[in-house]
Amino acid sequence: MHFKWKQGLTALAVAVSMTAGSASAWAAAGNETIPAWVSAEVASWQQLGLLKGDANGSVLPNQAVNRAEFAAFVNRVFNYQTTSPGGFSDVPASAWYASDIGKAVAAGALVGSNGQVDPLGALTREQAALILYRVFKVSPAAASSSFTDDAAISSWAKEAVYSMRANGYLEGTPDGAFQPKKTVTRAEAIKMINNAMGALIADGSSHAGLSGGNLVVNTAGGDLSGLNLTGNLYITPGVGEGDLTISDSAIAGTVFVSGGGIHSITFSDTQAGGIVVDKDSPVHVILSGNSTAGTVNVDSEGSLLDVNEGSQVDSLTMNSGGTVSGEGTVQNATVNAPGVSFSKAPGKLTLNASQTTVEGKTVTKETDETGSESGSGSTSGGSTGGGNTGGGSDGGGTVTPKETEVFTYEEVLTQFSSTGNEGLAKRYIEFLSDSTYTPSIASPDAALPDLTNAITFVDKDFTIKPSIFASLRGVNTSVLTDDRSTLWIGTDTGVAKITLATGATVDYVSVDGQLADDKVLLLILDGNTGVYAITATGVSHIYQ
Repeated sequence: MHFKWKQGLTALAVAVSMTAGSASAWAAAGNETIPAWVSAEVASWQQLGLLKGDANGSVLPNQAVNRAEFAAFVNRVFNYQTTSPGGFSDVPASAWYASDIGKAVAAGALVGSNGQVDPLGALTREQAALILYRVFKVSPAAASSSFTDDAAISSWAKEAVYSMRANGYLEGTPDGAFQPKKTVTRAEAIKMINNAMGALIADGSSHAGLSGGNLVVNTAGGDLSGLNLTGNLYITPGVGEGDLTISDSAIAGTVFVSGGGIHSITFSDTQAGGIVVDKDSPVHVILSGNSTAGTVNVDSEGSLLDVNEGSQVDSLTMNSGGTVSGEGTVQNATVNAPGVSFSKAPGKLTLNASQTTVEGKTVTKETDETGSESGSGSTSGGSTGGGNTGGGSDGGGTVTPKETEVFTYEEVLTQFSSTGNEGLAKRYIEFLSDSTYTPSIASPDAALPDLTNAITFVDKDFTIKPSIFASLRGVNTSVLTDDRSTLWIGTDTGVAKITLATGATVDYVSVDGQLADDKVLLLILDGNTGVYAITATGVSHIYQ
């Protein structure tokens, strides 16, 4: 097998160093001396084709690196394919760096300003940190400890600098400084990129038993087995529409799928901390055997995720339209975009889009908590004050009660719709908020208030009855669902929901965060299975 594994080339660097007769450096070309602290990386990069010298083959490690050169380094690592149209006044179309600048801009690594990108400008340490933070999708981290020159770090770079440091990709000087404005040398650029990259596979061969931190794969056709990574796996745009198979592997971090086609990225008997599908076009991701993923985020429109029997996804988030198929298990699914379908119902569904499809049945946002025959859905619930449970449906999946939302009067007046059942709740709050509305003295002989308040004083459209009971001691308000299956009662001590078929009761009270206070003035059905509970100081939307 042919290996292009960075760590495996360390011996080569050591051998060259020994041949040069120096304990601290080795000669790359002619009399050029490479600092010992970067000699292994330089040797590896030359072998991988990432580092190209000048006409004489010199690496020029101590020369300042400019933005175009740094972009070229990053492009070679990720094997970016897409080029931005450009249009920067300081990037001539004939310049050697025009393509690299275009690719870096398209990838989001570089951002121009005022129509320029300053390709030949020297790169500072904080600028380099920001670029790498972007392309390696480094998880944001707060500053755990300050550099001695923390105040000198630009505000736009601090999150990147400290996140890179928290992940072990960069360090300060021995005296604790970061030197954010210091120009980066070519040797320092190689070291910084290599720290984040970890190892690189730049061929389509088979590789087995690789271990380490991060791994970048920038070419299609490979078969990787027995990976043991403590960091992330980057399947870059360089994979294009090709295929890649990862089997019998453990990846503690996140797999970023930015390449692959319709066949395409297959995980077999592999455990991954997370998978992010963020390719610019559709990709097919397959989990087979006993594969597991803690989280899967799909951001690529039209993608297909196969979770085959025996495989499991703990938490799936669909941020774009796509298909989820297979007989495996998806414990929790959140749908944030239209055009998503599930061939098998997830254990729990949170629907934030207008609709989705589960086992061939349409689930809409209006019905995703109802357990109706159109499908099923749910959102993660909070306390229900009485061990509330939701009902399933023909659409499959477990329906978990959606957490009650509590609003102030002001929030109701500014956020609620003026139509439908929500509009009725809002209208009642308008009554209560109108200083001229005094029900105790309202009579045919009472003078009408000024015109702006007239609608809340005499409103023919407000037909809500406070209670289904003519008189019942201790009951302020009550309402029966249209199917006569559930009775809701409001008192001075909270809300009770009674399932008439079984007599089961669920209580909703302020101490559990379900109500603003316990004095319930009015209950209004929400049009599904819940109610709006209007209390003395707020409004609760109880969904289940």
